[in-house]
Amino acid sequence: MLDLNKMKILIVDDNPRRYNKLTEELLSFGLGLDNLDVVVCTRHAVEKLEVKHYDLLILDLVIPLNPTDLPSEHNSVDLLMQIAEGDFLIRPSRIVGLTADKAAAVRAAPSFGRQLWSIIEFRDDNDEWLYQVRSCVDYGISSASEASVVSYDIDVCILCALHQPELDAVLRLPIKWESSAHPIDDVTFVHEGTLDGRKRQLKIVAAAATRMGMVSSSLLASKLIGRFRPRLLAMTGICAGVKGKVSLGDVIVADPCWDWQSGKRRLEPSESAESKFEPSSHHLPLSESLRSRFHEIKKDRDSLEAIRRAWPVDIPTPLRVEVAPMASGSVVLADDVAAGRIKEQHRQLSAIEMEAYGVYAAAAMACAPKPEVVAIKSVCDFAGPDKSDTFQPYAAYTSASVLKLYIDKYFE
Repeated sequence: MLDLNKMKILIVDDNPRRYNKLTEELLSFGLGLDNLDVVVCTRHAVEKLEVKHYDLLILDLVIPLNPTDLPSEHNSVDLLMQIAEGDFLIRPSRIVGLTADKAAAVRAAPSFGRQLWSIIEFRDDNDEWLYQVRSCVDYGISSASEASVVSYDIDVCILCALHQPELDAVLRLPIKWESSAHPIDDVTFVHEGTLDGRKRQLKIVAAAATRMGMVSSSLLASKLIGRFRPRLLAMTGICAGVKGKVSLGDVIVADPCWDWQSGKRRLEPSESAESKFEPSSHHLPLSESLRSRFHEIKKDRDSLEAIRRAWPVDIPTPLRVEVAPMASGSVVLADDVAAGRIKEQHRQLSAIEMEAYGVYAAAAMACAPKPEVVAIKSVCDFAGPDKSDTFQPYAAYTSASVLKLYIDKYFE
């Protein structure tokens, strides 16, 4: 029996009970509960597909848009078009349509056929459809197993938006770095090093983007993923904090992150002819495994205190780690009013910076084997008019040190 833990399945069906026999069998053979998601409408399916890659999507062809709506085949076709032609959904490795309506199957056949997807006829009087779905699961497991053969090449890729002070702080970590950086193309230089892990020697790569912002960092992230295939893609550096939520020097682990400038600007019908911004943000979360581990690091006060004390200048406030929302944008903020408007997009907003969303998006869209991704940034100011660079070196140091603490505690 192949390893079902390598398989992630999404079932989109307003009658999920008909899958009870299949799910019981899969769970009994080792499919993890975290790897099986069931939703009853296409809106919930979109929410899942925005943040997670599935090896198999099983889609009822006649399905409601919302849980309380009437089912319609138009909703399944719309979802398929979003998957095939859109930019924001993570395309499943395989899609199977399921229906008892033969006419709906005929009408949906062209949409499925163009993508080499299949349609299975559901029948109450026999289990043939279950055997066909199980065959698709077995195929997906084989594909996932084959994908895992395309192994990760290194353990951690660290990227920064700034050479100073961010990359400098990374290169001062107790890692055995090579004597100099080397080019991987015409514009990108990387530093390679090794670190003695808990069970083996870990391979580390670090690089900085050519300039600040989501575009440069996303391009660099994609380049590093394609070139090195890391198990973990980590961004460290500095950020602005939200007053009342965090303190200077606090380390924020982005969960979720989004582009706060994404949305629509609409002209208000008034004499002032002012435009109103209507945000439409796409949130990318931290993985469950990373979230749980960084919550444990948050409670490790002894290790965090050791990091604070190792800084050559006395910092009177304790070092804290927060797993919290972080908004990314393309401008440097020195404006309390603008920061307040961004906070309206998420009541728990704790940090504002310029790159994390682009890095998370690059990892989400990467080919297998996908890296886990995390942005770890430390608060150096509060995005107000009185901001200064005084805290930047300490913030860069603490963010890099917290990443090192994670690697030491959890990487094997």
